[in-house]
Amino acid sequence: METLQTLTTVVTIVSIVFGILNIILFFKIWNMTDNVKQILNIIENSHCNDAEFKKEMDEIGEVSNEYEFDDEEIADRKRNNTLLIIAIVIVVGMILLTVI
Repeated sequence: METLQTLTTVVTIVSIVFGILNIILFFKIWNMTDNVKQILNIIENSHCNDAEFKKEMDEIGEVSNEYEFDDEEIADRKRNNTLLIIAIVIVVGMILLTVI
């Protein structure tokens, strides 16, 4: 019986660590997607003498600036973010319940 309790404790600890690391990874990836403009500026500055590269980057910029979100799309994104936060809270709650 003692072996089963030890195994349960080990699995619980590993699950908690795994869950926390997944949450950290999620927010790191989310943060990296916000830094795309900074990365683009670094690339542009490193190729400042290359006229062809600048022309291509200007075309990319024109394409990316043409798209704008409408109100319905923004509402969908907010709803999805809210559902994601609720799911994270539920998962963390379940992990905590397994510990107790």
